[in-house]
Amino acid sequence: DLNNKNWKPIEEFSGTLDGNGHTIYNLRIDRDDISYKGLIGSNNGIVKNLIIRGVVIKGDNSGAIAGSSSESGQINNCHVTFTESSALSGSTVGGVVGTNRGYIDKCTVNSTNENFAISGNSIGGIAGNSGGTITNCFVNMRFNGEDEVGGIVGSASYVRIEGCSYEGQIFGSEKL
Repeated sequence: DLNNKNWKPIEEFSGTLDGNGHTIYNLRIDRDDISYKGLIGSNNGIVKNLIIRGVVIKGDNSGAIAGSSSESGQINNCHVTFTESSALSGSTVGGVVGTNRGYIDKCTVNSTNENFAISGNSIGGIAGNSGGTITNCFVNMRFNGEDEVGGIVGSASYVRIEGCSYEGQIFGSEKL
């Protein structure tokens, strides 16, 4: 339990983080001194089998698992649950990762609060912006955005999405 203390993300990660099904509770990031916000700032490694429950992140380039994930980055079998006190807002924001250039597989994002919504520009349930691969993921929540809003990905270029599904409501001027 991180007890809502202002977390400083692991800035550059290139190893393997196997959560082994364990849960991290109450991740909060409200920092202007960090470019990429999430448990991990920039992911160049493998993150798998991890659960995050209760997330408050304010700012651009944000996601519960990572602010960004490079071409070599992999996020597998990770699950994010937004709770009653959760908040996620900014530009290029996703439930799992802000910007994805790597591979995301078997991840879920949901909310226990029916009024919770990710808000901002370039927002998506899995990734705010993606040019990577997203497979076998599920999202169940709401989105409020101004531009580039999507259930799986907010904005995309050369993205591959397969076997994913979304349930919820999306409010915004552009939808994918």
